[in-house]
Amino acid sequence: MSVRPCFEVTGSDVPTVTVVSMRKNRFATLRATFRADTIGAFLDDVLTAKQRTQMIQAWGDVDNKYSTHAVFRRRKSARHL
Repeated sequence: MSVRPCFEVTGSDVPTVTVVSMRKNRFATLRATFRADTIGAFLDDVLTAKQRTQMIQAWGDVDNKYSTHAVFRRRKSARHL
């Protein structure tokens, strides 16, 4: 199951960056060239509230392996390898 539809990202948009706030149930997706300088500017704009965000309409059938807790558990366990 892909999470791309939840963030309005299609296969032709990849690679891209999507920033998600689980607490606010909002997201923003980079719609520019995938380069270090554009990614940095995008992240700065998100952090300073210059970038518009969208509400996550529905998670659909995204299963628990994409949940925030599952992602952090995988990262934490990967550090111990």
